[in-house]
Amino acid sequence: MPESSPSSPTPRLLRLAEAAALLDVSPRTLRRMIASGTLPVIRLRNRTSRIAETDLAALIDARRKRG
Repeated sequence: MPESSPSSPTPRLLRLAEAAALLDVSPRTLRRMIASGTLPVIRLRNRTSRIAETDLAALIDARRKRG
C-alpha cells in the first residue's frame, strides 16, 4: 500500500448531505452556496460531488470570525 506524505494529507471528502447536516442547512441551501462560490466543490463525475472537510472547516471558521 502506498504511503501518503505527512506534509500533504488527503482531506476527507463529504457527501453533500453530510456537509449540509454539519452546517445545519438543507442540501438545497448547500447547493446554493456552491453555485455562488461560497463553498468549493470537487466534482467526481456527472452527478457526483464532494466537499473537502478542510473547505467546510474554513467556511465555518470564517463565519465564526464574521460574527
